Amino acid sequence: MNPVGGIDHKGLSATVMFFKGLLEKLNIDLQIFRLGKFKSAIEPFTLDKMSNENREQLKLMLNSINNNIMDSISSQRQIPFEMVKKHANQLTLNSCHNLPYLTFHHVQNMFLYLDIYLVSPSK
Repeated sequence: MNPVGGIDHKGLSATVMFFKGLLEKLNIDLQIFRLGKFKSAIEPFTLDKMSNENREQLKLMLNSINNNIMDSISSQRQIPFEMVKKHANQLTLNSCHNLPYLTFHHVQNMFLYLDIYLVSPSK
């Protein structure tokens, strides 16, 4: 990360667009063959909202990516994973009010205020 950069981690989300209504208005019929529960590729064309199965698999994927991000922060900053997870869940990884605390605990290297260098654990 750039020495004067920062992190603003608020979590991950996913959005799926649905086209069923558009296809109906255009009078387009689809011929779809599907086997099994976890076949979400065609859902945007056949449904007007996300299925429970697709919601479940997207949630698992996003949680996996988020855990990977927090694990990377934890290992690179040499702080416990649970501490990073706690700050992420409380949205304190991106709070200006917590900069001194996060800097002291090595979550970030330094903080700047009005371009004045205030604190650096490395010095």
